[in-house]
Amino acid sequence: MMFDFLHTLILFLLCVCWMGPRGMTSGNLSHFFLLFFFLFLCDFLFFFLSFFLPFLSFFFFFFFSLLLFFFFFSFCLFLLFMFIWPSYTVRGGGRQARRIVFCLHPLYLPMTVDTTLFCFETNRGPRTRHDHDGDHCRHARRQQARSGLFHLPHGPLRTPIFMPVATQAALKGVTVEQLEELDVEIILGNTYHLGLRPGEDVLNEITRLKNLQESAAKGNEAHESQPLRIRNNMDGIHFLQGWRRNILTDSGGFQMVSLLRLAKITEEGVRFQSTHGGNGGGVQMVQNNNNNNTNNSGDNNNNVAFNRTEECMEYTLMLRPEDSIRIQNAIGGDIMMQLDDVVHVLTTGPRVEEASKRTVRWLDRCLSANMNPDKQGIFGIVQCGLDATLRAECIAEMVKRTACKGYAIGGLSGGEAKDDFWRVVAQCCKGLPYDKPRYCMGVGYPEDIIVCIALGVDMFDCVYACRTARFGSALTSTGKIQLTKKAFANDMRPLDPACNCRTCNSFTRAYLHLIATKESLGSTLLSYHNLAYLINLTRRARAAIEDGSFTEYVQNFFVSYYPKRNYPQWAVDALDSVGIELL
Repeated sequence: MMFDFLHTLILFLLCVCWMGPRGMTSGNLSHFFLLFFFLFLCDFLFFFLSFFLPFLSFFFFFFFSLLLFFFFFSFCLFLLFMFIWPSYTVRGGGRQARRIVFCLHPLYLPMTVDTTLFCFETNRGPRTRHDHDGDHCRHARRQQARSGLFHLPHGPLRTPIFMPVATQAALKGVTVEQLEELDVEIILGNTYHLGLRPGEDVLNEITRLKNLQESAAKGNEAHESQPLRIRNNMDGIHFLQGWRRNILTDSGGFQMVSLLRLAKITEEGVRFQSTHGGNGGGVQMVQNNNNNNTNNSGDNNNNVAFNRTEECMEYTLMLRPEDSIRIQNAIGGDIMMQLDDVVHVLTTGPRVEEASKRTVRWLDRCLSANMNPDKQGIFGIVQCGLDATLRAECIAEMVKRTACKGYAIGGLSGGEAKDDFWRVVAQCCKGLPYDKPRYCMGVGYPEDIIVCIALGVDMFDCVYACRTARFGSALTSTGKIQLTKKAFANDMRPLDPACNCRTCNSFTRAYLHLIATKESLGSTLLSYHNLAYLINLTRRARAAIEDGSFTEYVQNFFVSYYPKRNYPQWAVDALDSVGIELL
């Protein structure tokens, strides 16, 4: 009896090792049970027949010995996958390693790595030989910076990453080809603006044409003509702007602050006065007469909400959580942000708690409204201003919504003290799940990005790079410089000797001073450089994390960016909280 139990246990463990640690998922359990049943059946068959045909007993013991050998062999591969594979795949060498293990693995049974969409693999870098020493060990435990690989429909996202902002499907002064030249992996679009122009009708028409094209390609006759050819893997806003990579769409919640005088917020949603005065792109149509009676329009093709007065026609847009997600589904963003109730970061009192709890309720409505959850993931947004208690409650509620593909830290970069800023970021990073990306919204200053990476943030966005370029400012490794100053009129040095972008390789500071704010080319060249600087900043941070030199990278950045060593105290305190001491 004990022999039979031991025999069955070995079969079970063999199957576990054969499947691999990442193969034991719900999608592969059927493979596991089939494998276990097959081995058990073969073993039982040999064992049963050996009673009637004694010469088969040799085959039974041979088969059992072979199973033992495979068990120990597979157990070694199991350990290989557990302790070596995860960090290796994050660094980009996983495909070759997988090919080697497949060749070694008996019967080529599925030992698959989970690369399903929205899977986020993280890595805090290699262990060093000092990790078990006193100070080094304490530092290793406190380090929060991590690199990651986030699998998205239009290609993987390597984090930490800076995301350029194309609010209305375009970056001011920068073309799509230039973004591809910089190897940008994701850009942002804004639901409020894209919902107004071009609107849902145009975006849905592109998707309809793509579906017709795919249907025709499969051999089915399309009943309607196709006036344009939709490029592969491109629909919605991807096609309109010719962008083949990932897009993150903001929900329109930020406009509650930036357009506060034009917005009215209720539990139902937020009602905006349109800044475009035109097609509202797919949200509720409401007509208000002089007596303020509200009626639903019967025109289903024009979904703009508007108010009519005797003097003029004014358009308003009613944006509910369901409307925001529906528009984002039409836009085709790979990552969609929930509609959140945004209040200014310095707001205090009951309004902050109301916004926090409403944001959680709206998240539930957003998740329920998503019509394409397999290819468009939703990020939840942590709100609550500077109130640590309310923010902790919001985080606790957010992490319960496991359908979220990631989480954003919202409500910051609105004029709060930097000391408050980093403490909120640190609190959120400690409370949010480790296995999902963290996105700090609206952060674009180089020193802010470096500090937030050290605290555990993965994704950043800001209009700062292009906006400051239009005023003649350039971000360099030695700090920001204002090229409109006369001091640069005869400066023949490259813009930033440490930068290898096209602007720095081709133009001098003197030339950029000449055209900085006088010619549109000046804005284009500086925008291109500033984007290159921030993208390379996060890219080098990722490389430093992966090779174990992130502390040195942060120290060298601050020494270069602040040559006089006049570091801001908030940055010193923030980095000290994660064990990084500036030089």
